[in-house]
Amino acid sequence: MSEDDEKIIKQDKLLFKLMMHTYDDENKRNELIDSKNSQMIAFLGIMLTIQLTLFVNVLSDYLSGNEWPFLLKISSCIFLIFNLLFYVAAINKFIDAYAFCGDFKNAPKPKLLLEKSKSNIGERKVLKYFLTNFPDIICHNYELIENKVQKANEGFIFLKAGGFVSILFIIYILSWMIYF
Repeated sequence: MSEDDEKIIKQDKLLFKLMMHTYDDENKRNELIDSKNSQMIAFLGIMLTIQLTLFVNVLSDYLSGNEWPFLLKISSCIFLIFNLLFYVAAINKFIDAYAFCGDFKNAPKPKLLLEKSKSNIGERKVLKYFLTNFPDIICHNYELIENKVQKANEGFIFLKAGGFVSILFIIYILSWMIYF
């Protein structure tokens, strides 16, 4: 093997190592995003349970005719309905982001590695093959992850809106308690 070939192989190995690092980073990022989406689904499940309990309590108080003013009962129901809608929209977005939305590609594929090891081709050809295919795999995985991130960001917008409505509801109830 000539000195130029050794130099090229050394450069290709470095490029392959850098691409593997990028691939590993994307893989870790995918796992992190899935973990965050899973946590948000669980959190919103708890929030929906709390909100539905409040809604049922407000409705039962409304139907039982306790001393709450009519305006407070109606406005509380409206607040809680909006809150539920925002939380349901948020959990829907997080589930959509968490659900399988494409094929996360492996690199390099174990089957392909086995085939390349059986055929007696040179190291340089194997590296060239991976260097030409690796960028497409990394870009494909990156696009899948970005799609998940976009959906999760939409979920966070709904979650923030629901949180804002919750805060308004608490302030509203407290102001009724103070003034009436």
